[in-house]
Amino acid sequence: IIFPALFNTKKELLIKNLFNYRSIFKSIYLLITDLKYIKNIKHIKSLILAILIARGQNKIFSDFLKSFPNINPKNTDLYFFWGVGSVYLLTLNQKDFKFKSLVRFHGGDLYLERHKGYIPLRKQIFTMSTQLSSISQLGTNYLNNELKEFKLTKRSKTIYLGTKDYGVSENHKNIQFIIVSCSSIIPLKRVHLIYESLVLIANSK
Repeated sequence: IIFPALFNTKKELLIKNLFNYRSIFKSIYLLITDLKYIKNIKHIKSLILAILIARGQNKIFSDFLKSFPNINPKNTDLYFFWGVGSVYLLTLNQKDFKFKSLVRFHGGDLYLERHKGYIPLRKQIFTMSTQLSSISQLGTNYLNNELKEFKLTKRSKTIYLGTKDYGVSENHKNIQFIIVSCSSIIPLKRVHLIYESLVLIANSK
C-alpha cells in the first residue's frame, strides 16, 4: 500500500493539521519529551513541523485501517524508506502498536552533524522500530557507535540500495551503453566521479 502525499507545501501542512485535534495530547507529549535535545530556534521549527507531519500521517493511517478492518498486524509489516517524514507516524502510536516496522536510513536522515546536532523525534522512532537498516556500513556503524544511548546494535543492519545482478537483457546487448544516476547534483554526492571514472576507463584502452 502506498499512502498519498500528505502535503505539497509547508503552508498546506500547517492548514491541514494545526487544527486537527486528533492526538493533540500525544502531540504535546512529543513536544515536551524532545525539548531536551533542542538547542536553537531552528530546532524548534523542525520539531513542530515533524509533529504536524506525524499528526497528518496518523490520520491517514487510522482512516486506512478503518477502510481495511481485516488487516492483521501480526502478519503486516510497515516499511519506511526514510528515517524522517512518514516514519513520524510511529511516534504517535507508542502504546499497543502491534505492527512491526522497518526503517531505512540514508544520510540526511541519519547524521546529526548535517542538521547542527538535531533531528526531530529520534528517540521515539528508535523505540518503536522493529528493525533499523542503513544503506551503508558507515551508517550502521554510526547507529551502533555514535548513538549508543539507544542500544540499537541488535536491531540495526546494513541493507544496500539496488537489486541482485540479473545480467544484461537480451534486448539491450546491441544498443548504446547508457549510465543513469538519480542523484542530486550537490557536492556531497560527488557525481563528478562518474565522469572521471569513465574517462579513466576510456584512457585505459
